[in-house]
Amino acid sequence: MQILIDGDCERAMQLAAQLCLNGHEVVLSAALAGCRAGLDTLTDRLELPLARLSDHALPARGRMEVSEDLKGAAERADLCLQIGSGGGLCAGTGLMLQPELPQPAWLPFCHLPQGAPETAALMEAAGFLLCTPDEILSLNALAASVSGLPQREEALSVLLRALRDQGLGPGGKLLARDQARETVPEAASAGPVRLKVLPSWIDYNGHMTESRYLAVCSEVTDVVLRRAGIDLSYVAGGFSYYTVETHLRHLRESKLGQGILGGTRVLGVDSRRLHLLTTLWVEGQEVATLEQMLVHVDMAAGRATAASEAALAPLRAMAAARAAEPLPEWLGRGIRRIAAAQR
Repeated sequence: MQILIDGDCERAMQLAAQLCLNGHEVVLSAALAGCRAGLDTLTDRLELPLARLSDHALPARGRMEVSEDLKGAAERADLCLQIGSGGGLCAGTGLMLQPELPQPAWLPFCHLPQGAPETAALMEAAGFLLCTPDEILSLNALAASVSGLPQREEALSVLLRALRDQGLGPGGKLLARDQARETVPEAASAGPVRLKVLPSWIDYNGHMTESRYLAVCSEVTDVVLRRAGIDLSYVAGGFSYYTVETHLRHLRESKLGQGILGGTRVLGVDSRRLHLLTTLWVEGQEVATLEQMLVHVDMAAGRATAASEAALAPLRAMAAARAAEPLPEWLGRGIRRIAAAQR
C-alpha cells in the first residue's frame, strides 16, 4: 500500500517507521520534511522491537519519501493518515483517516472513531489491529510503565510479547493474527523449506533456543507429510502419524535474522511406521538434525493401525528416490552415557 502521512512530527515519524517496517510505501507531507533526517535511524531502532511481536518475519522494508505535490500524492495514495493536528491534506479525497493511536505510535494498534466497515478494512490491510478506546488506554499505561527505562522500546516489546504468548489483553490480538497466518509453505511447493530466525526464538545466550530447533524441524516434517497427502483433510478422516521417538542433535548456533533451510528425508516406511531424518542448514552448514520414528494412528480408537496403500504409496516413492544415498554413521544412536569413573 501507498500511505500518505501528515501531522505531529514525533508521532508521525513513529507511525512512518512502523508502516515502512511492515513493507508499505510511505509518503510524508512537505510539513514533515524537517523530521525526515532521523527517520532511518528510528526505523533501524524499532525493527527488533516490532519484529518481536510476531512469530512471522517482517517483510522487506517499504520506501519512504517526502512529497511536495500533496494533491497528486493524495490522489495516488491508498490511505491518508492525519496524526494529531494538521492541515487535513487529504480532505475531499474520501481517504483521510484520523485514527486514535497508542503512545508510542509505532505499536500496530489503533481505534477508529469513524467505525465504517471500509475504513476498518483499510486499516487492517495496512497492518493495524483494531482496538476499543479502553484498550488504547491500557496500551498507553503499559508503555508508561517502562517510559523511564533507557531501552523503553525493547522493554515494551518484551512485555507485549509476554502478553501475546499468554493470549492476554492486547497480546491476544497479536496471537490471533499470528494464528490466522499460514506458518508453513503450501504443500505444492518444492525444494527446501525456508524460514528465518525470529526475535522470539532467541534465548538468554543470544542464539536460537533449543526448543525452537524441534519446532522448526516439526514444521519441515509437516511440509513433507503434506506433500505426501498426509494433510488436514487426511487428519479429518480420523487418521494421522504420531511421533513416538526423536533424537535431536544441536550442531551449531543460529543467530537472529539468519535464514534457515530445512529438508526431510524418508528413510523407511512400512504399514505402521515412518522413519524420518530432518536436517537444518544455515549459510550452507548443518546446524541441527532430527531423527524421528512416527506411527500411523487411528485417532478415534487411540491406537496404532496400518495405513492405507493410497497413503503409503507417496511415502514409499520418497524413500525409494533417495535409497541409494549413504546413511549417516550416527543414525539410530542415542545419547552416550558418561562412564562411572568420569562422573
